Parts: sequence; structure tokens; C-alpha cells
Amino acid sequence: VLFKNGSEWIVAEVKSSISDVHDIYRGIYQCIKYKALFEAYQKEIGLSPNSRVVLVLDGKFPQELIILKNILQIEVIDEVEMAN
Repeated sequence: VLFKNGSEWIVAEVKSSISDVHDIYRGIYQCIKYKALFEAYQKEIGLSPNSRVVLVLDGKFPQELIILKNILQIEVIDEVEMAN
């Protein structure tokens, strides 16, 4: 999901409560890919790179991925209540 807030671009990789640890692991790397792609595109169209990428989870972020999240500096918002 892509949002634009003024000059800032916000990309959200969203995982539902049925996502297991492997799916969330892939979501971490999706965030890295999105950040690189959107900042490259911003450079291409003459803008200063200004993007924020967030991994949004319906459930709790897995304890075993915290070190990876911190090393890769991935912003996570977990236990988000999804509207139907």
C-alpha cells in the first residue's frame, strides 16, 4: 500500500494474522525492496529520496525476528486491528 503525505511517501507491507514467521520474514525483505525502489524512482523524477516503509502486522511481531528487524532498521507496527 502506498500513501503520499506532502513530500513524504509511505509504503506499507501488510501481513494478516494468518501470516506465519516465514511470511513475516519475507515481509521484512519486501520492505527493503520497496524502500530502494521508491527512492530510486524519486531520484529519477528529480525529487530528493524521502520514503518511509513500514511493516504492518495484524498479529504480534515474532520474537525470533527482532534482531533481524533491528539490524535492517525495519519499522514495524504490530497488533493493528484490521477493519472489515
